[in-house]
Amino acid sequence: AKDSVTSLALGNHEILTASLDQRVRIYDIRYGKMSEDFLGHNLTFINLSNDLQCFLVGTLSSQLMLFDKVNGKLLQTFLDYTNNTYMIENAFSNDDQFVYSGSEDGRLICWSLLTGKEV
Repeated sequence: AKDSVTSLALGNHEILTASLDQRVRIYDIRYGKMSEDFLGHNLTFINLSNDLQCFLVGTLSSQLMLFDKVNGKLLQTFLDYTNNTYMIENAFSNDDQFVYSGSEDGRLICWSLLTGKEV
């Protein structure tokens, strides 16, 4: 990484990293390969869904973004929370139906994974 790695998530055979260089990197430890996606935002936290198909990244531009892990497609953007300064953790519910995150304004927020609407 060309800047600080702020977070990592572990899958069965993968390590995902988020970095302030605005990239998500996926290291496949089976084959010794790395792929990366440039997201255009400083990344603070990354989390892998329980089904290992998607990843969620927090940004310093107050957006949570959900991506398909295989093709890198943006699936959903979660807004209405504040993240401009610190690393704010995010999480999936056990059944991957909801996304949770803290906020710099002191709130804990829950969104529907499918609709992106606050619950």
